[in-house]
Amino acid sequence: MRQRVRDGSWVHLSRILSDAVGSLRGLEVEAARRVLGVMATVARCVPLDDGTAWGLVVSAVPFFGHPVLEPPLVDLLQAMMSMYADKIWLVLAKLGSANVAPADMPAFELPVLA
Repeated sequence: MRQRVRDGSWVHLSRILSDAVGSLRGLEVEAARRVLGVMATVARCVPLDDGTAWGLVVSAVPFFGHPVLEPPLVDLLQAMMSMYADKIWLVLAKLGSANVAPADMPAFELPVLA
């Protein structure tokens, strides 16, 4: 069930999410996997602002194809899907030719570009 975060808490939570996204590239694989799992849990419970949602998707794209990080990454994007499908699709469509194979798109229950 989604819950609203009090305004005072939202700034703190948003900063933590932004820091987590920015630090994924520097983390060891297991730590990054855990961070993605926590972020998916947060995305299921808290309506993210548009900037945070956009940042999460853009930051996540380079991890497609990684044998350990792709499953929690897919989980994170699916957790965001109900509220941010348009943003996720836009990023995947623009960056997909370089980073995401068309065969990967059905995993997100989105239409595939012809």
